[in-house]
Amino acid sequence: MTSDNYIKTGRITTIVSFIIGTLILVMYALSLDFGVMYLGILFIMLAGLTNVVVLILLLFKAVTDAPHRKKLLLTAGMMLINIPVLIFYLSIESNLSNTIRLSLNNSTKTVLTDIHINGCELNHIDKLAPNQSQTIRIKIPGDCAIDIDYLQNGIRKKASVADYVTNDGGQNLTYNIGGQNDNF
Repeated sequence: MTSDNYIKTGRITTIVSFIIGTLILVMYALSLDFGVMYLGILFIMLAGLTNVVVLILLLFKAVTDAPHRKKLLLTAGMMLINIPVLIFYLSIESNLSNTIRLSLNNSTKTVLTDIHINGCELNHIDKLAPNQSQTIRIKIPGDCAIDIDYLQNGIRKKASVADYVTNDGGQNLTYNIGGQNDNF
C-alpha cells in the first residue's frame, strides 16, 4: 500500500470515527436510552481498536518512508485529536446518565399551581394549564426519589413520581399529574 493510501485511510478513519461518535452522543442526549449508551460503548471499543491499528500502521510507514514522513505523522497526529474528543464526550455522557428528564403533564381539567418537585433536587413550576406539559431536568446526586406536590382548586395534593433513582440511572420520565397515583 502506498503512503497516500495510508494517509487517506488515516483521515477517513478519523473523520468517520468522529462523525459516528458524535451522532451516537446526540442520539443518547435526546433519548437517554440505555440501548444507545451500550451502542456507544460498543462503538468506542470497535473504533478504538480500528484507530489503534491504523495509527500503528501509519507510524511504521512513517519510519520506512522518509519522503512522506511529515504527512504520515501529521495524519497520525490528526488521529490522536479524537482522544480528547472522546474524553469530552464521555464527560457529557456521564453528566447525562446522572440526569432525569421529567415531563409533567397536567391530565386534569383544572389549572394546577405551585407545583413542587422534591427529592433528588428541588424544582418549582408556577402553573400548568389543563393538557399542558413542561419538561425539567433533575440532577441525580445519589440514591433518591422524586415526589411532587401541587395545588388543585386550593387543595394541596401529593404524588410519587419515581420511588428510586440512582447515579447512572438517567432516563426520560413522563408523569401525568392528576392520575390515580396522586394522594389527596
